[in-house]
Amino acid sequence: MSIKNIELELTPNPEEDKEIWTMPKGVLQSVTSSGQVPLITLPAYEEGRFPRIAIILSANEKEYFIHQDYVDAILDFDAEPYFIAYDNIEDQLNAIEPDGIMLIGGSFETPESWYDENIINEIYADDECANAYLEVLDYAKENKLPTLGICAGQQMIAGFEGCKLRKSVDDHQFPKYEYTHAVTVSKNSLLHSATLQEEFKVNSSHLEVVDQLSPNVKATAMSDDGLIEAIELVNSWNSFVLGVQWHPERLLKIDDESSEMIFQRFIEACI
Repeated sequence: MSIKNIELELTPNPEEDKEIWTMPKGVLQSVTSSGQVPLITLPAYEEGRFPRIAIILSANEKEYFIHQDYVDAILDFDAEPYFIAYDNIEDQLNAIEPDGIMLIGGSFETPESWYDENIINEIYADDECANAYLEVLDYAKENKLPTLGICAGQQMIAGFEGCKLRKSVDDHQFPKYEYTHAVTVSKNSLLHSATLQEEFKVNSSHLEVVDQLSPNVKATAMSDDGLIEAIELVNSWNSFVLGVQWHPERLLKIDDESSEMIFQRFIEACI
């Protein structure tokens, strides 16, 4: 297997006053068309640095991208992020040999069978990203890897495990770096053992929610208005498989203690 390193570039984000990591789709296509497997990294990545965390990139028509907060969250805890595009996913994962998986948030189309309602949400683009998430989840389960799902990442874990989702959630879109509501955490849960807190405040930026749990999924945090804010598995493929509906990577920017403890426990599980 011939591997070609592709480095993301830090570019201005037109939607906010922050930079994002990007890669033109044409760069990836030139590598894959030549029969090589892309190894997507940051510039000057440390090849021997562990643990290795695999992260699926977001995408639009022209490029793949990821917000800097996700990247910083991995680097801040002395791990090395590697990135996954939507083609030849198994080959990319085999090239990375990840120690853990982080499923980030985003807007993409998920299977209709995951919903009881007939609602079409026009913000979604296509299902390439969702299919990538499902393939990476298969890999994580088969290889028993620690897995952290954030926002849509939690929803993908839930759907993968047979839960039902609900769209068009009201009053959960707020500024990214501000506390908006509290969550109540179940005792004897992974989240409780990681944060050592039964209640703490979080941010909120989502339009969907995990609505009905399957037998292998349990809710381990709830919002004030009764929404599922964190999930874990009853029979888990690893001691760390956690989904959270909020964005702890953003709260790291305001030195949030619970977010720091979640990422610390995740990275420790990957070592």
